[in-house]
Amino acid sequence: MMKKSLFLILLFLIPTLTFGQIYNMSNANINTCTGTFYDSGGPSGQYGNNQNFTITFCPSTPGASISIAFTSFNTEEGADLVYIYDGTSVAAPPIGTFSGTTSPGTIVASGENPSGCITVRFVSDGSTTAPGWAATITCVVPCQIINASVASTIPAEGLDEIIRICQGDQVTFTGLGTFSESGAGATYTWDFGNGQTGTGITASTVYDTPGVYKANLLIIDPNNCRNNNFINQIIQVSTDPVFSFETNNPEICLGTQGVITGSVEMTQFDFECAPPISGTTFLPDGSGVSYSTCVVVDCFDSNQTLTNANQILNICLNMEHSFLGDLSMRIVSPSGQVAILKAYPGGGGTFLGHPIEPDADLTPGIGLDYCFSMTGNGLLVNAPTIPAILAVGNTKTPGTYTPVESFANLIGSPLNGNWCISITDHLSSDNGFIFSWGIEFDPTLVPGDLSFTPEIVSQGWVPHPDIVSSDDENATIAPSLEGQNCYTYFVTDNHGCTYTEDFCVIGVPQPEIGIATDIEQCEDTFNLTQNELVIANGEDGFFTYHLTEQDAIDGFPFIDDPTTHVIDGQQQTIYVVFVIDGQNCPAFTEFEIIQSDCEIDIEVPTNLTLCDISNDNQEVFNLTLTNILTQNNLNSNNHVVTFHNSLLDAENNLNAIQNPSSYTGTHNEIIYVRVQNTDNVLSFGLTSFNLILIETPVVPILDAVTVCDSYTL
Repeated sequence: MMKKSLFLILLFLIPTLTFGQIYNMSNANINTCTGTFYDSGGPSGQYGNNQNFTITFCPSTPGASISIAFTSFNTEEGADLVYIYDGTSVAAPPIGTFSGTTSPGTIVASGENPSGCITVRFVSDGSTTAPGWAATITCVVPCQIINASVASTIPAEGLDEIIRICQGDQVTFTGLGTFSESGAGATYTWDFGNGQTGTGITASTVYDTPGVYKANLLIIDPNNCRNNNFINQIIQVSTDPVFSFETNNPEICLGTQGVITGSVEMTQFDFECAPPISGTTFLPDGSGVSYSTCVVVDCFDSNQTLTNANQILNICLNMEHSFLGDLSMRIVSPSGQVAILKAYPGGGGTFLGHPIEPDADLTPGIGLDYCFSMTGNGLLVNAPTIPAILAVGNTKTPGTYTPVESFANLIGSPLNGNWCISITDHLSSDNGFIFSWGIEFDPTLVPGDLSFTPEIVSQGWVPHPDIVSSDDENATIAPSLEGQNCYTYFVTDNHGCTYTEDFCVIGVPQPEIGIATDIEQCEDTFNLTQNELVIANGEDGFFTYHLTEQDAIDGFPFIDDPTTHVIDGQQQTIYVVFVIDGQNCPAFTEFEIIQSDCEIDIEVPTNLTLCDISNDNQEVFNLTLTNILTQNNLNSNNHVVTFHNSLLDAENNLNAIQNPSSYTGTHNEIIYVRVQNTDNVLSFGLTSFNLILIETPVVPILDAVTVCDSYTL
C-alpha cells in the first residue's frame, strides 16, 4: 500500500580532526567541522541581559552536515530563549525552542537541508541570567535513506486507508522497510499510539478505548540511521452509541399489546489536538523569575501553520495567585513567537482564583478558569471582581478575556510542537498555582480522519416470543410475564461492532376470574350472559362479548345483545372480556356454544318373558338382553343405556336401576329405557317395554298303587 511520507535524511557521525576552536554566542557565520560552542559568557561566564544574537554554523567539509551536541544547558526558564533552525537563517524551518534546563540534546541538520547548516538565535530579557550552555560542533555525512510503510494489517484497512475496529479488538501490523543501500540488521519498533509498543516486522496490539490512534514504525539500521517518515496509520475504535426508548404505556396488561420505539444516536469522537495539562504547577514568589508549562500538539499535518488569529479559539488556565499585579503572562508558539496575554504591570492587588494567605502558607487554594480569546470581554486587568473566600480581598471574576497582544503575533507558527505558557513574577511576595491549562484550536483545522462518527449499518429489535411485529424502530409487544418484561434493541455500525441495550415494560396481570362452561342446547338462540356469575368470581364489572380473539383484544366490535345471540353454524367460540370496576386490565376468557340435535329415535324393544316358577308373580330378569344399542345401530362408545321404574325418572336421568342384569320384576311391569349420548347431555331417547311372567301349571299328586312281587321257586 502507498502512504504519504515526509522524508528526512538522518546522519551518522564520522571521525573528524579537532583543534579545540571555541565559538561564543555572537552575530556570526562560521564554516567549521569542529569546535566548542558556548553562550556569550564563554566557558566560565554567564550570558548577559537584553541579548539578541544569531549565529550560523555551516560544514567546512563538502556534502557534510553540522551536528551540535549540547553537553550542558541552563537559561532563565521561559524568558531567555534559544531558537534553533534547520538552515542558514532564522527563515529556515525551526527545529525547536529551548530554555531552562531542558537541553536541546544533539541537533543535526536534516536531509532536506542541502546547506547542512544550523542557525542558532539567542534572546534574553532584561533581568536574571544563568550559566548558559556548552556544545560540541562536529560534522556528519548523510545516512542511507530508509522509508517505512505498512505492508498489511489484520483487519485490513478500508479504501480510505483507515482501520475501523471495535473496542477490545486486536490489530496486527506487518511493516515494510525500503533502504537506499541495505536493510541487513535493521530493527523494527512499532508505536501503536495507544501507549503500547511492539518489536519486529510483525507486531500486534489491542485497542480497548474508543478513539483515534496513529500507529508508526521506526526502522534503525546498524549505523543508527533511521527512517524519519511517519506512517501515521489511522485506527478508529468505535464509540458507544446512545440508545433511547419510548412507549405508549410502560405498564401493559397481560393479554393486550403495546408499542415500544427504539432509536440510537451514534457518538462522535472529537480528537483533542492539545489535551489540557492537568496537575499542579507551583508559581513560587520571585522577582523577575519566569515559570513555564507546555502542551504538546501533534495532530495536524506537518506543514500546517497558523494563518489566522481566530484559529486559536481560546487559551484557558485554571489557577490562583495572591497578587495579579505581580504577573505577566505569555503564550509561546513552537517557533518561539510570543503573544502577551496579560502585561506587567496591571491588576493591582486583586487576586486570581481563591488563594490562601499569608505567603508562608504554601497550601494550594482554589483555582478559577480564566480564558483568553480574540472574542473575549476586554482585558483581564479590567475584569469585575468577586469576594475571595480563603483570604481577605477580591478576586477577578472567571471568564473569557482579550489578550493584550493579538494572536496574530503567532501567525506563521507551526501548529504541531510545544505550545508553552510563560508566567513571570516581577515583584517579591505572593505566590500561586496553575492547576491546569490548555489551548483550543479551530476544529476545522484538524485532519478529517482524526474525528469521526460511526455509521449505522443495521438496527432493530432482537427476535423475542413476545414481539408480535417489528421494524427498524418500532416493536408491537404482548408481554407474557407478570412484572418486568425486557426486550433487546441492537445497532451494528460500519466498524462491524454490535451494541445492544434492553428496554423493559411491566406486565400487569389480569384479574382472577372463574372458568366459563360451554353452553349446549337444541335451540339456535343463546343467552351468552348465563356464565357471567361464574366469570365475575364475586367482582363487579362489565362484560363485552366478541366473535374473534383480536376483536376481544381491540375491544371492538362486540356482540350488541348477548342475551339473544343466534349461533352461526352448529358450534361457535365466544370471546369474553371482563373489566372489574376501578381497574384497567381486562380479563379474557372464552367458551363454546353448541346447538345439538337432541332427539334420538329408538325402536320399542321386545318384551322380556319368563316363567313364573313359583307362581309368586316375580322373577329375576336380565334387562340388558333387550340389546337396545345393537337393535338401533348406536355406537356404544358414546351412548349409554339406563333403565328406570318411572317415565319421570327416565326423562330426568334419575334413579337408574342399579343392577339391570339381575333385576327382580313382576308380571306386566313397565321398564322405562333412557339412551344417553355422552357427547351431548341434551341428546337422549326414551322407550319402554314390559316384563311378562307365565304361570307354571300344577301337576296333581296320584294315590300309591300296591303290587305283589311274585316269586317262583
